[in-house]
Amino acid sequence: THAVISHHHGDHMGGIRAFGAEGAEIIISSRDAGAARAALTRPHTILGDSPPANAIVRPVDGRLRLGSGPNAVEVIDVGPNPHTEANLVFWVPGPRVMIQGDLFYFTANTGFHAGRDRMNRFFAAWLREHGLSPRLLYGVHNQGAAGPAALAKVELFIPRATRGSEKPTPR
Repeated sequence: THAVISHHHGDHMGGIRAFGAEGAEIIISSRDAGAARAALTRPHTILGDSPPANAIVRPVDGRLRLGSGPNAVEVIDVGPNPHTEANLVFWVPGPRVMIQGDLFYFTANTGFHAGRDRMNRFFAAWLREHGLSPRLLYGVHNQGAAGPAALAKVELFIPRATRGSEKPTPR
């Protein structure tokens, strides 16, 4: 019934037209809603498909709760970060499971991805500042999940005086 799009980059919005054509509500940050609407309505000249009729785009500012009771989930806009101007995460509070795209890079068998330290530090600090402590943190480009030990390891490299003060430079 819903498709949660983390951010506007093509590798994260792929399939948006198919979801829209099936009637799924497209959930995306308000900052990226225009990109989603454009992807849904522009003609596709290579594949020649038709834009989905009546696709629904639901912009998110802050948090959006889906469902109720113990099975409810939350979609949270992280906001500006070193990668983009906005990024949604999918949070399941009961079991403390989070799914994110391009905010934290970790692979279960090999550890942290080279060159992603700044992004990892940003997101570890963001989680702490927002009182979120995932038991499992999945990334759409990662294999396996990071747990509390991986987040704690990243936090060791954030000087206390500067935690949370890193300025985002989105691309």
